Amino acid sequence: MLKFTVIMVCFNDKDRVKKTIESVLSQTYSNVEFLIIDGDSSDGTADILKEYSIFPKVNIFSEKDRGIYNAMNRGITRASGDYIFFLNAGDLFYDNHVLENAAAYMINDTTAIYYGNICSIYPDGSCITSDYSGLEQRLVQSLFNGEMPCHQSVFAPGKTLVNHYFREQYSIRADFEWLVSSVGRQVKCTYMPLIISCYDMSGVSGAAKNRRQFQLETQEILREHVHHFGNESLSDGKDEMILNWKNSSDKHFLLYQTANNWLALKQRGLEFSSYFQRKGYHRIAVYGMGYLGQRLYDELKDSAISIVYGVDRNAQNLKCGIPVYQPDQVLWEVDAVVVTAVTYFSEVKEQISKKALCKIISLEDIVYEILSEIKET
Repeated sequence: MLKFTVIMVCFNDKDRVKKTIESVLSQTYSNVEFLIIDGDSSDGTADILKEYSIFPKVNIFSEKDRGIYNAMNRGITRASGDYIFFLNAGDLFYDNHVLENAAAYMINDTTAIYYGNICSIYPDGSCITSDYSGLEQRLVQSLFNGEMPCHQSVFAPGKTLVNHYFREQYSIRADFEWLVSSVGRQVKCTYMPLIISCYDMSGVSGAAKNRRQFQLETQEILREHVHHFGNESLSDGKDEMILNWKNSSDKHFLLYQTANNWLALKQRGLEFSSYFQRKGYHRIAVYGMGYLGQRLYDELKDSAISIVYGVDRNAQNLKCGIPVYQPDQVLWEVDAVVVTAVTYFSEVKEQISKKALCKIISLEDIVYEILSEIKET
């Protein structure tokens, strides 16, 4: 009988850990080891975890780590299952029979990586199922496009992870590097027509602001492993062009996603002005006066929140009701700078933090935070 190790990594996530734990304990499959890797939480998460320490399947480890992939690697070193599955705090198995049904597909080949579909649950309550059935026939090309099945749909043979731990120098795409390396070493990947998990998108507020780092890590990983696939170089043009097109496409999707979640707030009668007042941000600046920046200005211009100025690389061509400066100009003191430019948040934050001693936040994070508060109530 196959043994599964389910690893849940968490840190200061007291509002979401319980439902994930209950989801694992509700599985009808009996041969399961459940490892909870807590990053030494201080918000009450540890108290919730203690409630489950009496369950024989549950093993709790609370210790400081160096990030999510370091925590995942700590789980791997303690795992004894034939297959390892990662289910982060807030995520759920799709139903109580997922492990039982997955095991039935694995009995004929216990060396392959298996993956299925996921159901993404967004902060506004909408649910979208991602079908990965098409990846099996074009997996190599999909990897060169930077695509992979969602990690919460992947069952990894324990040996493939022990032989190749997550590379912690990649802060966002270490799971992608592991899969590219595995495929390059001829590890078989097999699709299962099952919905594996419900992926909680309310905690994934960094999708847009971290997109640039996502792109850079993807390109570095593919260049490192390109020799596995018989291609001479990613710089010959074709694959680079495809990847750039994919990045551009993703950028526009993330822009749409932020705007869609913003609309969900408006439909609930929620205003950004209340959020800024609650945080004590009465005078703000807006970095990125494109579509989202203009909409933010329109929403706040008649409120108690003062938008003192805008910042944009295209400042000389922009006209609105506030001064707009180039990023390299002197910036006035404000309570916070709101970054609306998707995909370049890290670079913008680094640049602005050298000139302005204030909070620097992404519009995406604000939207997700407000939606998450709605969900919790």
